[in-house]
Amino acid sequence: YTLVIPAKMILEITPNEEDEEASDTIYSQTLKYDFTISYDYVPVSTTPAEGEVTALKEIILEFGEGSYAALAESAEKAVLTYAEDGSEVEATLTAGEKANEIKVTLAEETTAFGEYTLTIPAQMIQQTADEEDETAIDYNPALKYTFTLIDGEGIGEVLADTETADVYTISGILVKKDATQEDLKNLKKGIYIISGKKVIIK
Repeated sequence: YTLVIPAKMILEITPNEEDEEASDTIYSQTLKYDFTISYDYVPVSTTPAEGEVTALKEIILEFGEGSYAALAESAEKAVLTYAEDGSEVEATLTAGEKANEIKVTLAEETTAFGEYTLTIPAQMIQQTADEEDETAIDYNPALKYTFTLIDGEGIGEVLADTETADVYTISGILVKKDATQEDLKNLKKGIYIISGKKVIIK
């Protein structure tokens, strides 16, 4: 924002003690002042906390005690990105159980081990005056949280030596029909659906 005060709106008068009519009067020039209002409304904690987890389906963002969290009208979806291949799982934002919470729910539970980043676009969550008054006080900046899934199933756990199974990408595209364990070992790195289970190939 820029505050503009037109010229000659402010007078500076230097009194002349001997002759008041001779007092010096100076008019202001045009004055301009720039201001930037930034948002810094960020959660104080997440559940589960960043770091090592065994699965991801729901993440609770908790804002400061006594604050009120609401979704902006233009709220979009959040995204969980797998670091290995850039594949994404969408997540929806909804109000939490407490007034200062926002719940992030993934479209599908993620259990395959590896590193993931949850990204929530800026200005999706707003702080309001209170639970009844939806007047926005502040908005969130872009938020990013990193989780490392330390649990997951390997090839041997979903497919025995004598078995075969169809292999799909996590988006449902058939990669290999009647694949054997040897076929699975030749797959590119990534997350696949094999026998109805998520498997990570590293």
